Amino acid sequence: MNIINERGVFMEAVEFTATIREGRIEIPQEYRGRLGEHVRIIILSQETSRTEGRASTIPHALKGRPDMLDQLLEHPRRVEGFTPLKRDQIYERD
Repeated sequence: MNIINERGVFMEAVEFTATIREGRIEIPQEYRGRLGEHVRIIILSQETSRTEGRASTIPHALKGRPDMLDQLLEHPRRVEGFTPLKRDQIYERD
């Protein structure tokens, strides 16, 4: 894919998956001859962790932060005048 960056410079975009080893990402052989000396790197990281016994995918930027649903279940918000629906009301159709 070819793009023009914010300074109007033509750039070729390539996409591949890699494993980071000792802080290094290896460029696949098929791209090495096509890439110039200077490149712009964007890393999309997918971290998998366990939250209360279930597997969940957490974006790297949120890693270490509490899961919002777990937090709300543990500490529900109280809203004055709010009455939750009963089970039969949820499935009631007019």
